[in-house]
Amino acid sequence: MADRPPARRRAARRRRPDLIPAGTLSQWRALHVAVRLADGRVLVAGGGTGDLCSPATGIWTATGPLVYPYASAAAALLPNGQVLYAGGRRVKYCGQYYCDEPLADAELYTP
Repeated sequence: MADRPPARRRAARRRRPDLIPAGTLSQWRALHVAVRLADGRVLVAGGGTGDLCSPATGIWTATGPLVYPYASAAAALLPNGQVLYAGGRRVKYCGQYYCDEPLADAELYTP
């Protein structure tokens, strides 16, 4: 697809049979992380909140606030079913612009 013009590359991606619409998140996200839970649901978190998606229904459910508005964090499904969400950067408003600082924090999500 690299030899196609950008508009044609986008159209080719939209026709992929293995991709299906999965509903709408509670808010837009960038620099987020996604983890597939043991029961098949998908947790998407970052920017201060999280959402759970049930691929079977395509319905997203808000999980509530995170301790910090993480960006570019790491997430891992633990053997006990919890999700460890750690590191990344905290995005904050610094006067006239947004800036970020590294985080050395972690939190657990229990489905």
